[in-house]
Amino acid sequence: VLKYLDFMIRDHETRLAAKVFVVRGTTAEEVMENGNTGEFFISERIESIIKDAGQLSQSKEVTVLEIVNMFDCLYSDPYIPCISIIKNVERGEEEKDIIDILIDGYAIIDNEEKKLKGYVRGNMGRGLNWLTNNVHSGVIVVGDSYGKEVSLEIIDAKVKIIPENKNGVYTATVYVDMTSNIGELQGEEDVFFDSKIDYLEKQQEKVIKEEIERVLAYCQQNKLDATMIGSRMYHKFPVEWQNSNMQDKWKDYFPSVKIQVSVRSKINRTYNIKDPVGGLKSKNR
Repeated sequence: VLKYLDFMIRDHETRLAAKVFVVRGTTAEEVMENGNTGEFFISERIESIIKDAGQLSQSKEVTVLEIVNMFDCLYSDPYIPCISIIKNVERGEEEKDIIDILIDGYAIIDNEEKKLKGYVRGNMGRGLNWLTNNVHSGVIVVGDSYGKEVSLEIIDAKVKIIPENKNGVYTATVYVDMTSNIGELQGEEDVFFDSKIDYLEKQQEKVIKEEIERVLAYCQQNKLDATMIGSRMYHKFPVEWQNSNMQDKWKDYFPSVKIQVSVRSKINRTYNIKDPVGGLKSKNR
């Protein structure tokens, strides 16, 4: 990937704020040929789709300048949003297949080899966004005490990663503090009193923790620090980092780092939902 970025940086007509994507499962040429429609150009469609993906926090736009900064950090691995081509069925007088494009998650680049190593998609993409503090909205689906789905809309989220170094042993703790609102109920159970809200908050915290831990496991298993934890370690302990030559050993050391995840969530509001359809009102709210 580096030779393409090198061209974009050196060419005087290319903007450093240009957005970069990796095409998954096909070529960029095919996306350019099939992505244009009579109504929208490919650039307009990608602009719209990346905005929608950002609303779900499963991906986000990354500029040329951001990627260059990632490559400059030799102990972290860059991530780039990826595009794939899908086929949808257009129903009318006659059904026909139409080509559409999808932005889903990230491609992870090995910073040493400068090559694509894998993808994190769907909720794993959001898990990476949790770790990089890029979750601003989205929906978390949990179950009530009867197993019926409750959709919680993310309103605010703040993430801190605190690195530690004890006698040369590096560890880290991920702290997530987020709030949400109840957006939709599928069941008939009345969830609008304290004990039920507490239960939903615990379920929400469990989902978030699983998303983060799944990405951490993938990154550590494949020796890919797309989480930027290595960068945080370096900036907090620069002297120890340099004295131990950790910048040269981090890729092999990273899989053994113990990373704890702590999530605290709060459900604030219920919008206009007062009672579930078919449910009984509770006197203990």
